[in-house]
Amino acid sequence: HFGRHGNVREDIAVELARELGKRLAPPDTSALSHATLALRSPQEVSAVTYAFSKLAPQMPAYSSIYDAVALGISRGAWRFNTLQAVLIGAALADADAHLADVLPAVVRPVIQRIT
Repeated sequence: HFGRHGNVREDIAVELARELGKRLAPPDTSALSHATLALRSPQEVSAVTYAFSKLAPQMPAYSSIYDAVALGISRGAWRFNTLQAVLIGAALADADAHLADVLPAVVRPVIQRIT
């Protein structure tokens, strides 16, 4: 992935993050919300979020991805399996994003399934 090689064109990564943030963000209207979010699978959301968390250095523009994912999680947009939840949790922790508000909502179901 991007971060492993360390050769990231920051301008391209920033623009890509902005676009992905827009595409991952839940729509404002509830009528479109369910149908639109269904097009974004939990696998895609976790993969994109995790990949961007591995980029170094973290750019402020990458927060559009973390913010969109946090909003979707808080609205219950996706049901993550254990691996996807771990990837999202690791990504948010690595990026130091939404640790207090969203991370518990991602990690709690995983812990409940384990116990």
